This record gives sequence, structure tokens and C-alpha cells, in this order.
Amino acid sequence: ADQRRLAADRFAFQELFLTQMGLLLRRQSMRQVQGLKALCGADLGVYAEQLLPFTLTGAQQRSLREIDADLRSGSPMNRLLQGDVGSGKTAVAAIAAYGLAQAGFQSALMAPTELLARQHAASIDVLLQGRLRMGLLTGAVPSRVRHSLLEAVEYGEIDLLVGTHALVAKPFSWKALGMVMIDEQHRFGVEQRATLRQTAHSSTGFDPHTLAMTATPIPRTLSMTVWGDLDVSVINELPPGRQPIHTRAYRLDRLKEPFDIAEQELAKGRQIFVVLPLVRESEKVDLADAERVYEQLRKSPLARYGVGLLHGQMKNEHKQEIMECFRDGTMKVLVSTSVVEVGVDVPEASIMLVWHAERFGLSQLHQLRGRVGRGAYASRCFLLHDPNCGQTARHRLRVLENSQDGFELAMEDLRLRGPGEMAGVRQSGADRYHHADLVNDSLMVAAAREHAEQLLKADPSLEAEDHVPLKRVLEGRFAHRLALLGVA
Repeated sequence: ADQRRLAADRFAFQELFLTQMGLLLRRQSMRQVQGLKALCGADLGVYAEQLLPFTLTGAQQRSLREIDADLRSGSPMNRLLQGDVGSGKTAVAAIAAYGLAQAGFQSALMAPTELLARQHAASIDVLLQGRLRMGLLTGAVPSRVRHSLLEAVEYGEIDLLVGTHALVAKPFSWKALGMVMIDEQHRFGVEQRATLRQTAHSSTGFDPHTLAMTATPIPRTLSMTVWGDLDVSVINELPPGRQPIHTRAYRLDRLKEPFDIAEQELAKGRQIFVVLPLVRESEKVDLADAERVYEQLRKSPLARYGVGLLHGQMKNEHKQEIMECFRDGTMKVLVSTSVVEVGVDVPEASIMLVWHAERFGLSQLHQLRGRVGRGAYASRCFLLHDPNCGQTARHRLRVLENSQDGFELAMEDLRLRGPGEMAGVRQSGADRYHHADLVNDSLMVAAAREHAEQLLKADPSLEAEDHVPLKRVLEGRFAHRLALLGVA
């Protein structure tokens, strides 16, 4: 048994080591590419002090320094900005875009949904007090407006263009696109990211700086393997004043207590999110479910505070209308089938009710929970679950009741669901290991990384006689495997 274990470890280590070698070689070659020196003048930290109405946290300042160094380095930045929900990634991205604008370069920010794109545009405008010339490009923009907006981009009259897939759907010209920022990048395909790179290259002659952002906490084991060719900045502290969120699980057949608490909060002028899962295979069933809950709430004592329904099949204008009503407080209760589209800031929202919480993963639930507690009020998250749900689901909800730490939860999610399910990384081949187990072999992942780093330090181009066979493997049958892991 010991011999078998040793043999299994040997194969697992080889697999992890080859992956790390490939990722590090790719990172090395990216650093040799000529890039824009996109900053001149003041440090980004100086702009943050001058422009922002608050002081950045230590973690935000550190991330900004790392981005600043990248933008001055002369190599294309390829950085992942990772921070829990509400940790202030947008402020960091906004200051980076402002710094580029001062040097005469443009930036693009791509978000996965129209509502999120609108929110980014609005919040950056407020953060920078309107000092950045901004545009918003989504599929819903009328063609006449689109034409004049893209003309402004081409003449350099727009510093930051925020948008959805519309940024890559049809090619258009930029005057000098220097940085591409992608929010929740695992939601975008490799081709879409490549299109933005090519667009930037054709406007400046250089590869653009790339800043990917994610609120999904990724355990170190996984980020070293999935995003091993990116430099990672982590914002691991929340801004002062963020309220801890009290989390409690309830059975769906015992809703009196959560509803009573919700009513008390509404009476104080607070607002409530009600989120239902959206399982792609049965959108019709889920929509019916959402409509049923919506009707149920309209017949409950909560109805007098105004109840709205938001789902993916609505027209964009209608969605926008409902979101505005919720944002300005004319409607206090929002029922939504869509997780992503609840990615909006509503400081008065103090309760998150998650219907059928057993159908969500831990990281997803943690993200939803982060949508409340953004104002000055103590907030709550109620996880409403099927009374007959299984042991694993109950364990997941218990873990959430007891922890607010996104990284701790992500590690538990990795244990429970495996790497392929987590953080939308299935498309990148993170779960295609034949021998290694990213959950239980975390020490081996770190050892493989260290070993690969040492070897490349000693022989960066693998020219030593001993390393020729290794180079052959990396360029041969292992190359396809690395392409699957590609983020570039």
C-alpha cells in the first residue's frame, strides 16, 4: 500500500510540476513582451488621496502600489485583483483608469451584465466626482447613440468606456486603448478577452495592460493552478464601517420568524432582497417559482412596502425601471431570480432572504450575503431551505452561519464541490487532473510551484542538457493541456 501511495504521489507531483512550469514560462514570456509605459507623473496613491471622498484601506493601497508598478514597468500588466464582496475593488480600478487618462490613454471595463455595467459607470462617476470622461456601451444603446459614442472613443474624447459583451461584439476603433479591465472574468470566454487585446494592440501598437477582477474568493491552491500565470493582488480587509452580517438558516415551512424580523426592518425604512435560484435546465419552473413567491409576498403583510419582481426574461428597460424603483426606495422588497443582477449597491438594504438556499454553493451564498450590510445598519441574511434537503446542504448552511471569511468558505466549497464546480473554472480545465487532487494535495501544489520557480531561476530557457527532455514535454503533449488552463 505504501509503494502504491508513493507511486500515486509521484504521478500527482509530476502533473502539478509540469502545470506550474508551463504557467511560469508563459508568465516569463509575457514579461518579455514590450508594453506601454502607461503612467507618467504622480503615483496612483496621490490621485486616490486627491480624488476619493474616503481613505483607502491598507489592502487597497497595497493593490494600487502593485498596479502602479506594473503600469510603469514597460511590460503588459496581467494582474488579478481579488477581493471579497464590498472590499472596494471598483475604487482601485477607477484610480488606475484615472492615472492612465492623465497620461493620454483610454481604458475599457467589461462587466457580465447590463445592470452591473450601469452600476460600475454610476459608482465610478460618483467616486471620481465626474473628473473622468466616461461612456456606457451595452446592447440596449440605440444605434444613433452608439454611433456618436464610438466616434467620441475614436477621437479620444472618452477616457473610460464601460460596457458588456457589446465592447467586443462588433469591432470599432479606439484612439489609444491602454488598459482592459474585466469584472468577474471567468464569465467571459477566451475569445472575447483576446478580441479586446487585439483592439488595443491595433490602437497603440502594444499589448494592453489587463486587470481582471473577481469577488469570488479563490483558495491559494486553486489560484496557483488556474491563474498561475497572473500576478495576484488581494484586498483582504473591508472598509471601516461595514457591518457584520448575522446569518441564520430556516426551514421553508417555518417562515414566521424571518418574516416578522423582515417586517420590523421594513417598518424602520430598510429594504429587502429576496433571491431565488436560477437553474438553467428548468428556467420555466424557476420563473414560475419566482412568480409564486412574488404573489405570496404581495398577499403578505410585507405588501404595503411595495414588492417588485426581476428576472432574466424581462426586457432591459423594464429591469432598469424596477431597479431604479428599488434603488430610490419607492419599492422596498425586490424578488429576483438572478444572482448576478443583484450585484447592486443599495445602502438601505439590510435583509437578504435566499429561497432554496440548499441549491446554491457556499461562495455564491457568501456573495449574495455581501449585498446587504453596505450602509450603516446591522444586517441579516436568512437562508431558507427545503426541510428535506440532505446532510451536505445542511452542513454548507451551518458553515455559513458560523463564518464571514470568504477565503475560509472558498476552501470549504472546494472540499465539498471540487475545483471544477467552484468559481466557474470548469471552462479552464482546472478539474482535468488525472492524478493530482487540488483539495487534498495543497502542500504538493505549493511544493511543485516552488520547485518550478527554483528551476527556472537557475535555467530560464531550459537549455541545460538535463532539462531538454522537460522542455520537449512542455512544448509537446503538455502544451494542449496548458492551453486549456489559459486565461490570456
